[in-house]
Amino acid sequence: MGLEGEGIVEQIDGVIEIRGALYFVEVKWYRDPVGKPEVSEHLVRLMGRAEGRGIFISASDFTAPAVTVAREFLQHKLIALSDLQEIVQLLDRQEDLAEFIWEKVQAAQIHKNLL
Repeated sequence: MGLEGEGIVEQIDGVIEIRGALYFVEVKWYRDPVGKPEVSEHLVRLMGRAEGRGIFISASDFTAPAVTVAREFLQHKLIALSDLQEIVQLLDRQEDLAEFIWEKVQAAQIHKNLL
């Protein structure tokens, strides 16, 4: 909540901690791929948090402009993109979600590979 009368200023779907770092999670359940505006909104929320990192999960993939803006923003904030299906399959195999996210983050940070 914001100051009196402001209402909800921002909404964050979740926060997780992996290896001592906080990740602010955004999840979209859209029919169509998530676009640049939605990813950009999440990046703005991350900028307001000094050490915050981001994870964006989509049930319907990402548009090319969404991936581009996330990749360009890696010079300022760390963000990883994930398709919901990847996570569902991981959980079905009973694999480690934290390790999966860590590997996604490493791929983004080292190779700018977001998908």
